Amino acid sequence: MAKITRPQIDFKALITQCETALQGKNYVLAYRLSERLTVHFPTSGRVKKIHSTLTRDAAIVSKINAAIATAEPDRHLQQQLLHLAETQAFTDLLEACQRHLSQRPHSVFLNQLAATAASECGQWGIAQTCFIRALAQDPLNAGLMKNYAIFLKGRVQFMKARDYFYFVCQLTPTDAESFAGLAALETDLKNYQMAEPLWLRAIALAPHDEEPLISLFSCLIDQGKYSSAQKTLSKLKQISGDSWKIHLCQAYAERRSRKWIEALASVETAESLAGPLQDILLEKANIFKDQQKYNEAHSILMSASEKQQEASLSTLWNLSFCALMTGDFDTGWHHYENRWHSRNWNSQSLETTKPRWTGNETGRILIWNEQGIGDEIMFFSLLAHIPETYSDILVRCDKRIVQMLERVHHKRFRFIGAGEKLEPSSYDYHLPAGSLPYVLGFNPRDKTYQQAVYLKPKQNKKEQVSAQLTSAGTPVIGVSWKSTGSLYGTDKNIELSDLLEGFGDEEVHFVTLQYGDVSSDLARLTSHQRQLISSFDEIDKRDDLEGLAALIVCCDAIITSSNATAHLASALGVPCHVILRENHDWKWHQSWERSYWYPECRIYRVTNQMSLEQILKQIKTEVTVTSTSQA
Repeated sequence: MAKITRPQIDFKALITQCETALQGKNYVLAYRLSERLTVHFPTSGRVKKIHSTLTRDAAIVSKINAAIATAEPDRHLQQQLLHLAETQAFTDLLEACQRHLSQRPHSVFLNQLAATAASECGQWGIAQTCFIRALAQDPLNAGLMKNYAIFLKGRVQFMKARDYFYFVCQLTPTDAESFAGLAALETDLKNYQMAEPLWLRAIALAPHDEEPLISLFSCLIDQGKYSSAQKTLSKLKQISGDSWKIHLCQAYAERRSRKWIEALASVETAESLAGPLQDILLEKANIFKDQQKYNEAHSILMSASEKQQEASLSTLWNLSFCALMTGDFDTGWHHYENRWHSRNWNSQSLETTKPRWTGNETGRILIWNEQGIGDEIMFFSLLAHIPETYSDILVRCDKRIVQMLERVHHKRFRFIGAGEKLEPSSYDYHLPAGSLPYVLGFNPRDKTYQQAVYLKPKQNKKEQVSAQLTSAGTPVIGVSWKSTGSLYGTDKNIELSDLLEGFGDEEVHFVTLQYGDVSSDLARLTSHQRQLISSFDEIDKRDDLEGLAALIVCCDAIITSSNATAHLASALGVPCHVILRENHDWKWHQSWERSYWYPECRIYRVTNQMSLEQILKQIKTEVTVTSTSQA
């Protein structure tokens, strides 16, 4: 079993902190630290000395008891507050805790309860402050650390959450739940090699628990370790027999192996044993979704959401995906709001106490960016469709596009770069950009929603780039061929050499728009292909979006995979040809030839019936004909 080595609690620093607290007469902190340090260092002379001083000196013991009595509420008040927690009266609980914290700011009990209540009420800033205050008073409280780790995970602070989960596992090496929590986090981060030994540890500590075995099975399948996965499935059978969960695991393995018929048979066997459970229907829908049969998946998920009184978040999130892919926009936008509760969602919500704008309230509105730059640009296409009755709108966006937005939307909107200080007093209501379609009732079939151009680069930059592009009447085509950090990984990418080869001997001047290190891609080109493409290395295509935009608008057309360049070029109004591989997300629909976000964006799909070579032939004809007619 792999040894878990990172990160580790710095116990030496905590021993020093304990000694410092004793010297500074902060007896409560010194006592709490020494109590927990003796568990981990029972033979340490330094820890023994501290603990002996704190427990044998009658005067110090008296001061500790008095300090704890002053800091912590009495038993009666604790029972009252716990009752509010048990009845889920979190608003009342938060108000009560804050009232008592004004008198007892160092109470671990009050801070931890307040953190829980604030988290349930969506008061994330207050929750984090209370967690930190509680940990400052009891730094080695494993239960407190676990709750904080769960909170951080929910706030999409995955790396920090992982650190605390590792600390908890170090403090409680026999707690299966802690190891399972950490393993689940590593799995969500797709760190399968780190997750595997953690699942094994959780299983060793709770050998009769089905869930860690099921999760380990999925983890092994995701790594392609099918033999080990089958051994895990055998252990699961010993515990649960021939249950529906066994067949559901088999369906997952078969789906990942693209054995569609076998996967469907296994999931239907699971359904015959247990009925239409959420997990079963979700896996059944995923089988169709992975085959790009989105209508079938959509039908199954709709049925699941209607039959179950409380559909799982995974079901609703997947329903949103399929609904948007198939054109059921009312359902899609409605359930897209569940993204904040999905474990696969990696965007962080705004820390604010202000209410969300529903599209009805008047006042100052903040629209804030929540996703990657491509998604941000896409959703901002709807800014112009916010009714004109709302004239005081602040938009927080990626600082790289602030000025490009201002040049078009200079009247009704104020723009602020992400990372700049945002005063709560500057707005009355807020809305994440991804919720604009839901609030505005965006229906792509309504052509009035299409915004042709809503980004504009600097004129002088455009002129500088144009002066360098001496194409002498030859079509200038910008190319971008891969995405980094995508949910779909390399599935979205195309080879640059294939792209250039598709144009054959046609006289075309190519310009690379690809961000990131492309040296290896350029090195694979033939000597002839290298002569056809310009790099414009002086423009940082990731950070200098003003420069990249100027380069884009100097092109006659853009050919790209589904990355941020596709959104930027389309928002600039440049004819854009987007090539989609087998796996793509909902933004490009399942069959439409035109993007419903951008009127100048054409979509091509690589399928069994349409090869990349055939697609490039189509694009070549359209680009060269268009360029000739413009000339």
